[in-house]
Parts: sequence; structure tokens; C-alpha cells
Amino acid sequence: MKRVIAVAAALVVCATVLVPASPAAAATPVCTSSVLKATTGIDPYTGERLSASVPSYGSSVDCHLQSGIANAAVKVLQRELNDCYQTGLTVDGVYGPATKAKVASIQSAYGISADGVYGPNTRSVMYWATRNDFNQLRCFRLL
Repeated sequence: MKRVIAVAAALVVCATVLVPASPAAAATPVCTSSVLKATTGIDPYTGERLSASVPSYGSSVDCHLQSGIANAAVKVLQRELNDCYQTGLTVDGVYGPATKAKVASIQSAYGISADGVYGPNTRSVMYWATRNDFNQLRCFRLL
């Protein structure tokens, strides 16, 4: 029995060593909620700057999402991908293979590392959905 426990413990240690976190994941906390951030868009009717909902950790947008995470921030990302990139993702809040693939596709299109992990580099190149007072959807980059 002691041998079985020792082997199991060794396997856990090996798995931890062999599966390092991605650079984005290692440097930032996991996004858990969302905040409104200003975009480059201006409402033509009011002249006001338009804002978009962005995944966040508290008030900071310097966070990451990756495979296996399931929370409200993933839902926000999935909605944004559907609104601005017509990805057709199910907005279920689960960062599964389809969400990872869509994020990797966008990363590749914008010339950044296509690892499928959403983080600060991906956030800076993405377009984000905004709606004006007439509920018109338009997509802009963040300021």
C-alpha cells in the first residue's frame, strides 16, 4: 500500500513538472468577472466614448483565461467573440476546445503567439462589442 501511495505521489509531481503554465497564465491571475473599459469608438449621436465589457480580475483587465476554466469571465469573452468575430460559440462560460480554437485563430490572424490562452496580448489586439443608445452593435479596440 505504501508503494502505491509513493508511486501516485511521484506521478503527481511529474505531471506538475511536465505541464508548465503558459507565459500568459504564469504572469497574470485568472479572470473572474468583467468591467467596462473605454474603446476607440465614439457614439456618432452623442459624441460620447463607447465602452465594452472586458474579462477582469477585480478591476484589473490584466488577467487570463485558458482551457478548463468555467466562470462569468469566460461567458463575457465568448459573447465578445460571437459579436465581433461571428464565431458561433455556445455562451456557456466553459473555456473548452471550441473557445480555445477561436482564441488561437484570432491570435494567429493578428500575428501573436497562437496558444489559445486569452491574456493581455490577446486583449490588446481584439475588437470589443459596443452598443449605443439605439442598441446598434459596433466593434472597436480598447484604448
